[in-house]
Amino acid sequence: VALWLKGRGLSPLEIEPRYHHHKARIMMHNAHIAGEYKGVNVLEAFPLGFAFFCILLFAIPFVKGVRLAFNFDVIYWFGIVPMCAALLPAIFIAGGYLVNRRQAGSTKTGIIIAMFGSGFALLLLGNFMSLNAAKLVTKLESSDCYNLQASSALVDAYAAASDFW
Repeated sequence: VALWLKGRGLSPLEIEPRYHHHKARIMMHNAHIAGEYKGVNVLEAFPLGFAFFCILLFAIPFVKGVRLAFNFDVIYWFGIVPMCAALLPAIFIAGGYLVNRRQAGSTKTGIIIAMFGSGFALLLLGNFMSLNAAKLVTKLESSDCYNLQASSALVDAYAAASDFW
């Protein structure tokens, strides 16, 4: 049949598309053996692609967490704990990338570190901030908020600034 089609100026690949895939595979295999075709190893691209996906997924919560953690009011009332917790997602994503890169492909360990570690760090940051903010609200709403050391320091600083001006 192929000779008959060839004599008519037609190619078997034009008549039967299923042969095209088989023929292309044979040509790629022969080229690979000859060293002409290098191919693409998807497992080598996975660590970088997955890290990029994680960065896109956690970019907005990460930026908001860092912005909140480096706010002067948050630093005054909560200390440096939110700063450390806000930077954890970037550390987890980098750690997941390194694990996937070292093991040359997708590993469950690298995926768990990057996805669940980052999500858990953001969850802890949000939980820590909301619990401590709720505690501070109840203490500052009380009529004797001077018992709160940070509040009395602010009142003293305000009085000193008022006297100065």
